[in-house]
Amino acid sequence: MGIFLADSEPSFERWLSERLDGFAPGIAAEAERWTRVLRDGGPRSLPRQQSTVWLYLNGARPALLGWSDRYDHLREVTREDVLTHLKTLHGHHRRDRLGALRSLFAWAKRSGLIFRNPPVASRSARASTACSNRSHPARSTAPSRLPPPRPRDGFSPSPRCTPPGSPR
Repeated sequence: MGIFLADSEPSFERWLSERLDGFAPGIAAEAERWTRVLRDGGPRSLPRQQSTVWLYLNGARPALLGWSDRYDHLREVTREDVLTHLKTLHGHHRRDRLGALRSLFAWAKRSGLIFRNPPVASRSARASTACSNRSHPARSTAPSRLPPPRPRDGFSPSPRCTPPGSPR
């Protein structure tokens, strides 16, 4: 019948305005555009699930709040600022925050808002557990009685996982 008119504010809009509260105006405007592109998609990006959008903005929020005290725009953030912020975090918190910041700055660079992508060369979040000590007797602290595992069926470990001095 067309009698009912939905005039309530969508929950996403309310959540977004709460999350952007406290940002510098230039940073808030760009973070809002980035969040909307994540949610709705863009000419060259697919829309993400709402949980991903929440995770990314909540992950980037503490860094953006800290930078809002000193800077007016994302263009002013340097690689040293990103590394300094990441040094305060450990484990999955660091990995998640770095992922959110990489997404934000990659979008800003593609959009022409910034000239350099500060977190692009940040490898501090990578875990150094790519190789375990059990597979490398040279790195183990206890003597091993078992010989090192041999490659099977043409599989050879990556050069990063081979002990120093061994043939590759």
